[in-house]
Amino acid sequence: MRRRGSSFHSSSRSHLACCVYLLAHGCEVPVAADVASVGASTVRRWLNLFFTAVCALVKPVYMPSGPMDPERLEAVKSEFAARRGIPNVAMACDGSHVPFSTHDNDYRNYKGWYSTLVLAFVDSYHLFVEAEVGYAGRSGDNTILEQCYLMRQIAEDRERWLGKNGIILGDGGASDHDGVFMNPYRTPKQADECYFNFC
Repeated sequence: MRRRGSSFHSSSRSHLACCVYLLAHGCEVPVAADVASVGASTVRRWLNLFFTAVCALVKPVYMPSGPMDPERLEAVKSEFAARRGIPNVAMACDGSHVPFSTHDNDYRNYKGWYSTLVLAFVDSYHLFVEAEVGYAGRSGDNTILEQCYLMRQIAEDRERWLGKNGIILGDGGASDHDGVFMNPYRTPKQADECYFNFC
């Protein structure tokens, strides 16, 4: 990269390059700022613009905010059923802790390290349907579900989003108390319950 003040630093290509470098290497903002020969606040501003642009331009293509059309929904449910024999699954949901650099104890997760919690919904083709991002690490999946836009939409019109008798598969960490989530059995006793938990 050229020195500060050059035309490269004022180009959108340099902003994109810096953001991609930071994301690809998983480095801290000051490291990316040093590599780009700019201040950390500049990199933070570029990241904000980058994420805003990605959400505005890419999200509608890969994560439309509306329900799937009926044909696609049936294809998703058939694909889930073909894999393990569990019918009517329209989505799967899981949470993940993403490392986050802070000393705010709200971000210390139950594993003892600092993170941001992400909760994602996917279809049977491994495509995201929705993702809730940015919750403090000490939050649980259920905390996010209670505030989740997608869950509010499903509550208003379950069949439109999940199809007839549609369900969402989740692990033991995410549950809506027997609404639309199907969770593993806590103490499986029958063979079919053990198989379901395995799946």
